[in-house]
Amino acid sequence: MSQILKYAICFLVSLFILSCNNEELANKNTSVNLSQAKKDLDFNKFSNVNIAENLAVDWETIKETQIGNFKIAEIQVHEKRASTLESNFLENHIKYQIATIESQGKLYSYFLEVYTNKGSNAYPETITKLNDFTGTLNVFLLNGVNLGSVAIYNGRAKNISENDHLNVLTESINVFMTKSGATNKMPQCGGNYTVIIDQTTSRFDIWSVGNEIILIKYLGDTTTRTTSIMPYPCDGVYDKEDILNQRLEFYNYKEGSGGGNNPGINLMPPPPDIPISDIIKFLSCLNTSANANLTVFAERINILDKNVGHAFISISQGDNTMVFGYYPQNGNVKSITGPGTMGENGGHYYDVSAKMEITGQKLQQIINLSQKYQNDTYDLGFNNCSDFATEVLEITGVSTTGYMDTPNTVADILLKLPNHTSNANYAPKTKRTCQ
Repeated sequence: MSQILKYAICFLVSLFILSCNNEELANKNTSVNLSQAKKDLDFNKFSNVNIAENLAVDWETIKETQIGNFKIAEIQVHEKRASTLESNFLENHIKYQIATIESQGKLYSYFLEVYTNKGSNAYPETITKLNDFTGTLNVFLLNGVNLGSVAIYNGRAKNISENDHLNVLTESINVFMTKSGATNKMPQCGGNYTVIIDQTTSRFDIWSVGNEIILIKYLGDTTTRTTSIMPYPCDGVYDKEDILNQRLEFYNYKEGSGGGNNPGINLMPPPPDIPISDIIKFLSCLNTSANANLTVFAERINILDKNVGHAFISISQGDNTMVFGYYPQNGNVKSITGPGTMGENGGHYYDVSAKMEITGQKLQQIINLSQKYQNDTYDLGFNNCSDFATEVLEITGVSTTGYMDTPNTVADILLKLPNHTSNANYAPKTKRTCQ
């Protein structure tokens, strides 16, 4: 055997041993978590008879995922004998699963009993892909102690039981909450953002004789700037007031000027002047087997005019033009979420627009998206008119990766497109040739 061949064999053997060692190291934490879960799980301590007597754990099907500060291991659980649930608003099959989550050096273990709402996609048997899932997770410790429930609405989790033991589970689910598979819209916990408040006071020199003012001389303005460092709140963990402050910061709202006199801005955009009750019927004049023209519009936020701005679209095909956008059903200064609806926007003012041709296939995708938003919950920070507009742009292939969508960010995206116009104008009127 030649010297070169000997070195080659030794190298391959060493590489194999190194590979095995690395694999053992990679699986070490999983084995520890799995062993701990096996040790802690005791079905006999669950008061639910179906859990106590009719479940079996598929220990060999462990699935691992790591994102941010969370390392998640999921183990599937199945029923020995299939059971059904009789309900008018829940699907008839209940799912079960074990999830262990390692966060900041601590291990959290949960036993999940999953209820799926009717009309929702089926539970994907993982907490990492819940974008199209709506339902409830009934959560237990592995010794049968019920921790309460986590509600899931289109992938967004909320700790409705307000049990601190559920915070890690809720936060880890929300890390995976994305918009159209493109952008993580939920803020990470533990960071900070800066709030800057400018307060301007006008100074005057007043001359008077007795009680009579004879001269008022303007001396100028003095501006005092206050800077505060605020933590990013996590939905379901911090107070609603903290969450509101964070979202308003991204909307560029400032305190009013003039000696602390706040002009008062309605935080929630107003409802549409002309609501669209049936978006599918509204768009029924369009032919999805033919191309169409799409225009995306953005009206920038104007604080001085107390205008929250708007982003909306129009679709034109032949003699038909439909102009519409997403709104809250009710404008309420004390609310940042509520029922949503589509509104007719023919003749609406805009600052920036961009026009493009789309295929019939993309037209159908936009119609489907419009229907999804029509039945969705309006959220000032995470599900607003700008989110709808950017999702439409994503369907056309325009990259809109960002953190928080506002009419201003939509305008900035449109300005980068080659077929944009920055001449302020009014959108065309809606024209429908069908009933």
